Amino acid sequence: METNVPVRTLGCMEEYVWLLEQHSTRMALTCIEIDGVTTLSQWETALHFLQRKYANISLRVGKDHRERPFFFKSFDEGIPLRHLPLTDETDVLEECRHDMEHSFQDGSGPPLRVTLLLGKRRAVVILSAHHAFFDGIGLMNLIREMLSSFAEQSEPSPLAPAPSIDALVGIPVPEDYISRRDADEDLVSKSAEKDTSHGLSVPPEVSRIQLSRELTKAIVECGRLQGTTANGILMASVLDIGRAVSERWRKKDVTCVVPVNVRSLFRQEQAEGIIFGQKRFVFDLRQPNDFWDIARACSEGVKEIRTVKGLVANLTPLHDFLAAERSVAEAVSLASAHSHDLMISNFGNFPGPTEFGSIRLRAVTPIVDSGDANTQTVMVATTSDVMSIVLVSPNPFPDLLPNLEKQLTHVFLSNTASVQEH
Repeated sequence: METNVPVRTLGCMEEYVWLLEQHSTRMALTCIEIDGVTTLSQWETALHFLQRKYANISLRVGKDHRERPFFFKSFDEGIPLRHLPLTDETDVLEECRHDMEHSFQDGSGPPLRVTLLLGKRRAVVILSAHHAFFDGIGLMNLIREMLSSFAEQSEPSPLAPAPSIDALVGIPVPEDYISRRDADEDLVSKSAEKDTSHGLSVPPEVSRIQLSRELTKAIVECGRLQGTTANGILMASVLDIGRAVSERWRKKDVTCVVPVNVRSLFRQEQAEGIIFGQKRFVFDLRQPNDFWDIARACSEGVKEIRTVKGLVANLTPLHDFLAAERSVAEAVSLASAHSHDLMISNFGNFPGPTEFGSIRLRAVTPIVDSGDANTQTVMVATTSDVMSIVLVSPNPFPDLLPNLEKQLTHVFLSNTASVQEH
């Protein structure tokens, strides 16, 4: 096939997610809400500009027998667009869940698709992406570029394809797989056989709250005074609420994962690929923990990943695992062995302005499915000083988000003075 020319080999994290997506979807999804009058033609032009700038949109994954998977450029297809009317009865989160029903499988098709819900004076746009091509911050970059077309009609300059995180930290990805010891192969295969049926056939539940500007500001400012971040505060709060409602959390160590965007470390702020590390925390909740100790531990732990040394240590075990060719079942087995109870992913403030010509970005809702049946995934994004918090889980804790908002309001608005004294 003439277009089936490799661009580059997948990095270790890209290959791992590529394998997992063939079992159960781990897609990245971001939903935006727009105020202002727009037309279908304008959105089609915006998607054209998007594809013009970001190379990953035109890439696909190919794999030859016993060779590593690779990205190749496709010239055949644009960005799939589904267009529906937006009415007062539209359930936006249900539309997001509908998109999550359709896996991107082996990445041989378009890695990005868009659902447009168009109303008279507002619109909702859902970007769904194969996680081997895009992470959440990458989708935020796409959104900024897409909305910029409403204010600027000139075509953007193309960016080079995003490098893998392996290349950025200097971990070489060999062209060939290494052979495996028979004992190792048997061990992994037997473990994998037990886990291949764990794929989720239905999308997880998705719920959302939006904090007031006053509360958002208080969380950020109090966190700064206490030597931590909003991310640390949210982790401490969710652990406190989870301990109250989950007997399982009170009886065992609770594992938490925080994805860490590292684009600024490599001056890749506009990159669309998956350029992040992960920090793993383990907390013993058999006895109550000090709120601020947990919050500070989170922010300090994240700093370790924002260094080349920390990233190398973070990626090396996965790199070593994928030095040999692995099956989907083996990747699922590894994911099962490293499952977590809680993930907190904070996208921070929307990068750039929120007004684009005659339209305004009102809200951003990030959604990622961890693929684990019992994980509470908490996604956070702030737009115009309003923090949106999203809970994604097949088995969400009852009233976790309402209780979280209630606790944050009590701690950071009712007792602001006492919080600052601690």
